[in-house]
Amino acid sequence: MRRSPRTPGFRPPAIEAIRTEGSPTFHQQDEALIYRICNEIFRTQRLSDDSFAAAVSAFGEQGVVEIVAIIGYYTLIGNTLNVFRVGLPEGETPPFPE
Repeated sequence: MRRSPRTPGFRPPAIEAIRTEGSPTFHQQDEALIYRICNEIFRTQRLSDDSFAAAVSAFGEQGVVEIVAIIGYYTLIGNTLNVFRVGLPEGETPPFPE
């Protein structure tokens, strides 16, 4: 049984595009901006001036702090699970290639 995120407003085609390293399509500007921010941080460990300005304009400085904190928290969890080789529950298949 494959688990998938079920967040209100987050559409299964976008989830699948992200899982398969495709380009998701978002219907809301804030969703697209969050994806842009996350993607840029994961690729460069920074935000360009344009992305930072767009993020602050859309979410405020406190919102950007929270977004970056959430990204950091989930990165911490992923790294911890990977370093300590925490396996999936029996019968589960990895959602991403190793």
